[in-house]
Amino acid sequence: MRFAIVVSLISFLAIAGCGKRQHWTETEMQSHLSQKQAWQDARIVAMNGTGRNVGFITDTSNSMGEYISSYAYVVYERNWDAVEPGFVVIVKSDKGRKAHRVLEVDGEYILTQGTTNKRPDQWTHKDNYYGTIVSQHYYRSPEGANDYRA
Repeated sequence: MRFAIVVSLISFLAIAGCGKRQHWTETEMQSHLSQKQAWQDARIVAMNGTGRNVGFITDTSNSMGEYISSYAYVVYERNWDAVEPGFVVIVKSDKGRKAHRVLEVDGEYILTQGTTNKRPDQWTHKDNYYGTIVSQHYYRSPEGANDYRA
């Protein structure tokens, strides 16, 4: 019960405080929260779930449109058996980690695609799966702020 209240409160604060601003060629979600507070909130959510971690994802190619923000920490959960089409997962690519939406699951492979991409990625083996994004914790533009990456 307490966990549900904490998650609801954090989600409400993250969504209620979000605004938009131009960043490169995309419009990204932001919050009134400091980067440190967003990181702490993400850590609380991660600690209340088994197999959850906090990550920092930057969508420099804008492949996920407004879904992934450069001003957010994501909580992701490593649970290959629960992956379904529609989920947004973090996978290893030739350029590092990327977060894309799952189109298909076939045994030990998934087919993903960025929301704004015209073509799907290549099939990805489960060994290259980091986790499924379960929440994002937005913060205001970090101009000169400390970096609280986990």
